[in-house]
Amino acid sequence: MHDQAQLFLLNNRTELAAASDRVRHRFEHGEVDAHDHAATLYLLGWTEMRLRLRPVLAVELLTSAAAEAKAVGSHHLEQRAQSHLTYTLAWAGRMHETRDLLAHRGVTDDGGSWWAFVGDGSAIGAAYAAYMQNDLRAAIGELQQALRSGSSSQPFYSAARVMLALVSAATGDPDACRRALAELREIPAANDRGLSWSAFRHMALAALYEASGRRERAMQVVLAYQDADDVPLATVVFAGIAMRARRPRLASQMLHRIDSYSSISYVRAATLLADAHFAMNNGHPDAAHEMLERSLDAASEESLRRLYVGDAPELRQLLTDHLAWGTAHDDFITECLSPASVDGPLMQLSERELDVYAQLRTTRTMKEIADHLNVSINTVKTHQRAIYRKLGVSTRREAVRISA
Repeated sequence: MHDQAQLFLLNNRTELAAASDRVRHRFEHGEVDAHDHAATLYLLGWTEMRLRLRPVLAVELLTSAAAEAKAVGSHHLEQRAQSHLTYTLAWAGRMHETRDLLAHRGVTDDGGSWWAFVGDGSAIGAAYAAYMQNDLRAAIGELQQALRSGSSSQPFYSAARVMLALVSAATGDPDACRRALAELREIPAANDRGLSWSAFRHMALAALYEASGRRERAMQVVLAYQDADDVPLATVVFAGIAMRARRPRLASQMLHRIDSYSSISYVRAATLLADAHFAMNNGHPDAAHEMLERSLDAASEESLRRLYVGDAPELRQLLTDHLAWGTAHDDFITECLSPASVDGPLMQLSERELDVYAQLRTTRTMKEIADHLNVSINTVKTHQRAIYRKLGVSTRREAVRISA
């Protein structure tokens, strides 16, 4: 029991990892009582989740913990393991599995149990997945739920504050960013039980700085973490800021420092995206488009739109050019290029005209657009003429550059 207790008490990640390995060794060699199997598996999975070293192992342990808890009728432990599994799946970049698990989640009642102290990860996992898929409204809803039900001593409550900052920065809403900045003051200043709160807090601050136009301040934070190799989400966020600051080489270097996390979908997709930017800047367009296509392969599997949205001209131009280059991800790119809110000249277009306009940005022929929208080609041509007239253009190329 000494090693199990250390999993709750140790802050040093190296010592925590060693203690976890000792407990796992005892478990695998039958040195843990049968009635403690489910709890031990849960404890090991929770520890691996905090260590952020082996995402696949963390998922395996928490999945086994939930299954064993269900088998022995420990409903509360089953719920707790599933809650943490939800978060771990999202962190591991397995967004569709996260959504599937969330679809079957129930209501958790901590009822004063000691399990309550580790917090409820379902809402944070849901917000994590929604943020990476650029479903910001859903992310905000989940985070508001987490913050209403949490306790300031719970790690997941601090995680909710960090995620709220990322989502608020993504919306660009000044009031939301100010509220998120105020929430960050409640995040622990020091690392706790293997959790790198300092890095997560700085990641959130950098995102808020960038959203408020303080790009130099954001880059100062990024540069402070350019050698980090153990906080994959933070590195992805920092690298995105670097790319938008027109420093793709730095972004690529930072992401390659976390190659050990390349099994995580958003790490793999972000790394290839940064490499594509770097190759394009160095005059290698074919290599850039090949890497971008591989990036989209990884991202589209999990609907990771967050990596490709925004108003950065270089990114939008790269994606627009990629449509002309030829891609298997026309619809995915079109969704990423579509403005979050329709403004400017596009406000003149009807809902159906916006659908046709989105398709004009792809490489589809008029016949293929008609088939995709399940309308006649004459209907598409009618909408096309109306779009050209309202936008004051005469060609498809001119039309798609309106919001590029």
